Amino acid sequence: MAGCNSKLSPKEINYLRLDTIIKKVATPTVLKVFNASIPPNDLANVLNSNASIIQESLKKRVINADQLDVLVRVPGVRFTFQSKLPHQKDTSSEDFDITLMICILRSLNMVPAPSKGWNTFPPTEDNTLGANLTKIKILRNTLAHLSKMRLNGKSYKRMSTVLRKALSEISKGETDSIVRDIESFDFGTCDKDKLIKNIQQQIRELKEDLKFHRNIKENASSVLNLWKNELKSFYKTRGTLEVSNKIRTNSVVMIIGNSGSGKTTAMKYASLQLQEEGELMLTSLMK
Repeated sequence: MAGCNSKLSPKEINYLRLDTIIKKVATPTVLKVFNASIPPNDLANVLNSNASIIQESLKKRVINADQLDVLVRVPGVRFTFQSKLPHQKDTSSEDFDITLMICILRSLNMVPAPSKGWNTFPPTEDNTLGANLTKIKILRNTLAHLSKMRLNGKSYKRMSTVLRKALSEISKGETDSIVRDIESFDFGTCDKDKLIKNIQQQIRELKEDLKFHRNIKENASSVLNLWKNELKSFYKTRGTLEVSNKIRTNSVVMIIGNSGSGKTTAMKYASLQLQEEGELMLTSLMK
């Protein structure tokens, strides 16, 4: 009895099969398109040149904080509105998820928009690159937002047919054989308990990562509120205004002066100014 319950159901197999195609086939296929449009050795330059577009995408919630974190860790990227934290690992386009890659391609006009736009599922007859990328993105997001890791036969057939065709058209048939292999693989022999444990471990790791970023934001917010009370009667000087302007246009700013000259106050004032403008800034002060 326990042995039967440990096996995957047909609906769970449908979900796992489609999820595998997206992770193992769709992601590298989109990455190939992305790298062809933005060569890896030019990625940092392209991102820096379009920092304002990236920032606007963040404000409109087209990209999220986790995706921005991946972008700022690309070696050479210098955003005035977000910086890489010390000791974080470098990233590359290989660390970008499907939605982030497609977001960058569309925002920077690297790929023509499909006939119905980027946010509407394209008609079957639209097989342009933009349309196929949109189909992949929407299918991926649909699967990711299912409340349970299950997919009925009708939904699986519809989604897998669209996904298979989109991947084939983008790759010019190169993905056909691997997709067939995944579709014919006997997931029914997989141990459900082991799969669940693996997924639960991934969820725990993700939660820890999110907790880390959330704590940083909470601590920064607490410190900034404390500084706001300290500077209620603050008088702005030309020096403090210059510090604020320098921070907006440079990734690193060093404030130098004699003891008691107002270095700490200038740093606090600049941080509060950026907070009011909607930026999150983490500062460290060397004394």
